[in-house]
Amino acid sequence: MKFDAAKCGELAGAWATFLAGAATAGGDALKSSEASINELKKGSPDAVKKNVETIEAGIKGKSMLDAAQYLASPEGSKATTAVTTWLSVECTKV
Repeated sequence: MKFDAAKCGELAGAWATFLAGAATAGGDALKSSEASINELKKGSPDAVKKNVETIEAGIKGKSMLDAAQYLASPEGSKATTAVTTWLSVECTKV
C-alpha cells in the first residue's frame, strides 16, 4: 500500500481506535471498526494482514477483560507490535 499523509493518518487513527476499543469494549470493537480494519488488511503485506487477523481472532466474542488480557499476552502483544511498527515505518516515508 502506498501511503500519502491523509491515508497514513486515517489508517493509524483507525488502528489506534481499534486497539483502544478492543481494550475497553472487547470483541464489540470489531463491529465498530470493521471497515477500517478491512481497509488496513486489504492494503497491507501478508505478514501484517496475518497479525491483524490474529488479533481479531484473539478478541472476537470476548469480554473487555478477556480481550485486554489477550492483547497483553505474548501472542497478542507480538501481533499488535508488528502492526504498529509497520504503520510507523510506512508513515515516516510520507
